[in-house]
Amino acid sequence: MLKRSNYVLLFALLMLAAIQTVHASPTLSINPGSRVIDPGTATSFAIGLTGGEANATYGLALSGLSSGASYLFSPPKISGTSGGSTLTFQGSVGTPLYCPGSYQFTVTATNTIAGSDNASVVGGLIVNEFSQGFVVQVSTDKTNYLVGDTVKISITVNRAGQGTLIISPPSGAPSSFHYNSTSATSFSRILTATSPPGMWTATFIGDDYCGGSDSAAVHFEVNATSVITGTITRTSASTATIMTSPNITNTTTSVIVVAETGTSTITGILTSGSTITQTAISTTNLPQSSTTITITVPHVEDASKEVGLAAVLIISALIVWIRLARRARPVEPITCSKCGFKNPLTAPSFCVNCGQPLKRKRSR
Repeated sequence: MLKRSNYVLLFALLMLAAIQTVHASPTLSINPGSRVIDPGTATSFAIGLTGGEANATYGLALSGLSSGASYLFSPPKISGTSGGSTLTFQGSVGTPLYCPGSYQFTVTATNTIAGSDNASVVGGLIVNEFSQGFVVQVSTDKTNYLVGDTVKISITVNRAGQGTLIISPPSGAPSSFHYNSTSATSFSRILTATSPPGMWTATFIGDDYCGGSDSAAVHFEVNATSVITGTITRTSASTATIMTSPNITNTTTSVIVVAETGTSTITGILTSGSTITQTAISTTNLPQSSTTITITVPHVEDASKEVGLAAVLIISALIVWIRLARRARPVEPITCSKCGFKNPLTAPSFCVNCGQPLKRKRSR
């Protein structure tokens, strides 16, 4: 039988063994503690674990950032008593870390078997402001189109963004198209000019995913078209004549087509009376005998208004000319009522023959 003192010694040895098997908490570090980056820039931190339990695996996790933040641990786990991992932030467009601001996050390493065996560390990330405001530009390849022409609308953004292109006709409902980009870029919309004729507007309203916004607009005019069809007949080596068969809708204008001598240029002219309202040029080879040509010219919706305006201008100019002509007309000498002498124009106020005062009749 063991003595009492031996029991005490055995108990002490057992307690010492138990104490030696207790695992101390691990330590987690981050380097650097914080970083400053530009919007959309990727960056990384070094994560280190020490004092881990032998034969244990610690999974890494991040908390404190808004949902959708883009990040990655490589590797995602650390094994053994010590080890490391790289934490990389993507800064992807459309994620919270793309936008300017200060962000604080916590990295935690947890024993995959014993959840109470863990460690954590806090890091920081500062995203600078954009170097300039968000800017969009809109343009068209021309300012005037005929119905049926191709219209190219170009949009330019100075950095990543999204937005809506709204195309508004002179009347009726507008149409819209959505675009997005992950960098500064230019993109375009191709469409066909359609009715109704008049002034159209293309507006782009965009934002940079972070509260910055801008809009721009461009105007372009769409004109209706008329078609002139005629037969060109060669009459000599360099001369051709035209017989026309106009196909004009919604207008009362007349049509003439001429061929310039010695050239292959055909000119279509829309007229109203003797007033030329629209012209268009089509190039063709002079035929050996005859051929049919078609010329498309801008459509005149109401040529009578232009003729009326021209008539008003002509009448006004005529009235002014008559008044100026009357004022410029030479003045006749005044006959003296006393002696009958015709006084010269150089002395209009008295008669140089008898001294009688003279009065000139006021012209109307």
